[in-house]
Amino acid sequence: MKKTLNLFAVKVRAYLFYIFIFIACLTFSNPLETFSSFSNLGSISGYKNVILMIGDGMGYNHIQVSEAYNESPLFMTEEAEVFAWAKTRSFDKDITDSAASATALSTGEKVKNKHLAIHEGEHFVTMSEFAKAYEKGVGIIATETLTGATPAGFTVHNVSRDNTDEIAMEQFENEVDFYIGAGKDYYDGKKKEMAMNNLSYYTDFNKLKADIDLSFYSEKTIFTRLFASFSSISTTTSSSSKPSLEDLSIEAINYLNRKYNDKGFFMMIEGSHIDKRAHDNDIFGMIDQLNGFDNAVSAVVDWARSNGETFVLVTADHETGGLMYHGESKEQLSNSMFTTSDHTGVNVPVFAYNLKELNLLGDDMIIDNTDIAKLFHAMIR
Repeated sequence: MKKTLNLFAVKVRAYLFYIFIFIACLTFSNPLETFSSFSNLGSISGYKNVILMIGDGMGYNHIQVSEAYNESPLFMTEEAEVFAWAKTRSFDKDITDSAASATALSTGEKVKNKHLAIHEGEHFVTMSEFAKAYEKGVGIIATETLTGATPAGFTVHNVSRDNTDEIAMEQFENEVDFYIGAGKDYYDGKKKEMAMNNLSYYTDFNKLKADIDLSFYSEKTIFTRLFASFSSISTTTSSSSKPSLEDLSIEAINYLNRKYNDKGFFMMIEGSHIDKRAHDNDIFGMIDQLNGFDNAVSAVVDWARSNGETFVLVTADHETGGLMYHGESKEQLSNSMFTTSDHTGVNVPVFAYNLKELNLLGDDMIIDNTDIAKLFHAMIR
């Protein structure tokens, strides 16, 4: 009888312990937090500048297909010092949209699909705000309209990615040093709002380059902040009205590097239309966009390696199209290799460059997309 009572007492104590743990979790845990080895990083020294490059919708099969078409490796895979993977689910869905994934990459927090750096009224600090708190320069580049979900996730707080005019106004009003992207027709109608917020507006790349150069040699202020918009961004040749992502990226980097030589800078560069062509199940259009993005990666990484104080990370916000690749040759590639016109929940590639002594990332490691924001925060602070 005594043995039975002792066993009963042990069970009661065990049940009480688990009830206590359950209540403590409900009381003290934040369901939005994703804990990992990146959660409590201290400051990481040695990097004055950090650059995040996002191939929107770019799964690893997109890269393999592009390499099959090119019949040669892409720069991003051949030159990567680490090739890891990132999980992408949002707060409420196994399959994320670009707003929630951009928020995760920008803030280190999970939000619901369509939300931008906000959850149930709470504003999360965007990467742009975080960098500005440390007096760094900030630049945002995308091949789509800058109110798009990915650039918006790094610059604004809004309950819906569809609130285009609200997103534009918050971008005009914040402290980001420059925005460069597409959507010229839309922004041509916003010149007054930009001028009210000390934003100089450019639609000519040659004029933009000339004024950037002049700003460092003229005694008068050429511009305080700048906004450049074009009808489209080229994947190959570059012109005044249709510059390439590669040329835009290097011009922007040189500008921020000169202006913030002491403090450094954060930059986000997105190849937006990889996703759009994958949504359309347009495999050759997707390859063209991915090749243009890879050209920009090559130029940026080469600059970073020569600079010596710049970390570059390339990833995707999610995979689009459920693209299948089974070793097809260039001649065998077709639109039928896509299995959906929507996003999927597969892990996406993560490539790192200019690692130096940094050993937080390793080949084939699987991290959460929020870990990327946490890593960048540690490098910025």
